[in-house]
Amino acid sequence: MILFCDFDGTLCREEIPGDFERNLLAVKRFREAGNLFVISTGRSVPSLTEDFPDFWDYIDYVVVDNGATCLDRDKKVLFERTFPEAVAKEIVEYVNNESAGHHIGYTFYSNCRDHEELSGAQTKVRIWFDSDELMERMEKELSERYPNLKFYTGHHAALALINFEPDGDFVCLLDVVTGNAGKERALERLAVMHKDEHAVAVGDGNNDIAMLKEFDGYVMSSAASFFVDEFDEGHRADSVADLIDKLMSQFSAEQMIVIRDIERQLGCRVRDLPATFYSDGATDATVFSLGGKYLVKMADIVTVRTQKEFLSRVPDGVFQKLLCSNESLSYECFEFIEGAHFDGSLIEPKDAVNQIETIVKSYPEYPHDKYGFLNDEKDSWREFLLDEIDYAKRTIMDVSQEKVLAAVETIGFVRPKQYLIHGDFGTHNFLLSDGKIRVIDPMPVVGDRLYDFYFAILSDTDIFAELGMDYYMDFFGEYEPEYKKALLIVALYVRMSRAAVYDADNLDKYKKLYAEI
Repeated sequence: MILFCDFDGTLCREEIPGDFERNLLAVKRFREAGNLFVISTGRSVPSLTEDFPDFWDYIDYVVVDNGATCLDRDKKVLFERTFPEAVAKEIVEYVNNESAGHHIGYTFYSNCRDHEELSGAQTKVRIWFDSDELMERMEKELSERYPNLKFYTGHHAALALINFEPDGDFVCLLDVVTGNAGKERALERLAVMHKDEHAVAVGDGNNDIAMLKEFDGYVMSSAASFFVDEFDEGHRADSVADLIDKLMSQFSAEQMIVIRDIERQLGCRVRDLPATFYSDGATDATVFSLGGKYLVKMADIVTVRTQKEFLSRVPDGVFQKLLCSNESLSYECFEFIEGAHFDGSLIEPKDAVNQIETIVKSYPEYPHDKYGFLNDEKDSWREFLLDEIDYAKRTIMDVSQEKVLAAVETIGFVRPKQYLIHGDFGTHNFLLSDGKIRVIDPMPVVGDRLYDFYFAILSDTDIFAELGMDYYMDFFGEYEPEYKKALLIVALYVRMSRAAVYDADNLDKYKKLYAEI
């Protein structure tokens, strides 16, 4: 993450005791966590140094003169945007001619210094006025005469903010920079240099507004009310320290890259929605919801690709709705499903079984020359089942394989009709929403849909204990009874191995059923 921070009235608020020191401690934490911090100010380097001589120790970059100049922490100028001396001279002459009877002052900026005399191309010209009305009139007229320049006004408190004490009774100022300067353009250049970093900005004045609106901007709640009112509650900061704490507690830099891509694909802003992070069981995926509206899963590229293939083929209304995904960023964004985790006590067993059957029968046929997981296909259905049995053996070594291997032999080399099935179709991936089963987290398999039916029934002890195995044998009457029983045994053996890891309290029930079937 890279944070662009205004100085006067934002990082430094002298009227609030201890605020500056607290902010600096937060900046230190922010940078120690691997983030970048930028001071972006209308001041010059000498002016900033006068009030904050140690600022180089806290920044990665400093943007001065309202975005005209940027230096890195080694004090090397990265870019400088100027306008010609002749144009600056014209402006001075025009203001002098239009300001008869008023006291006018000038400060000229070039080569990271401020000067009393005009010489050479300018990064900024600051014009001092003794009247708000005159300053506002000059800002309007100069903007019309010089559309390729930018003008920033400073009212009343501007003198105190920058500790500038020229001769005369000045009460306001007008800063002039070239059209391709401005804080927002400087930030744009730095953001391009750090394109993998989420860019955030915070400020309190009119020279900040374009920066805040173009980037992920926060306005200081202590700013003028008319300025604060342009931003919603979620984009107001009580202090820089509070903002940093908020930014560091919500999303990592990697997660913000994903958030930005979701916003690009969906065409709406989601980063401000409150995030809730979830455990994803045995995988290394990062899963979080956004405002109870979106569910984001950051997984490996194979998971993203295969789940997208499955969800693009199954009917709507039962499975997670995939809103967008990006294989290169390895994430998926789903519509969030409101519902409770499946509990066999919350639904009648026969109702659950009938819903499971209906879901399984909705699977699409998937003519293919292989079987098994889409990322690890086998030449035959038998080979896939043997591979699942071999994997399961690692967690239930005390259970004889004689029965399950005999079942595979019964299945033989039959090539069942191929469907694209869920592959991890257990109640741990079921939600109950208004009494209806909704299904999440497929591990897509090319195979027999009956396997998913048995796996789901066997994944909840309340269901199979209540109804008994004979009840399930009556489903899918188009299959031969011997094949159905053999596949049921295989599904039970594989499910028993999962119970040994995730449902140890019920493992004995599985072992008993396996012994009796």
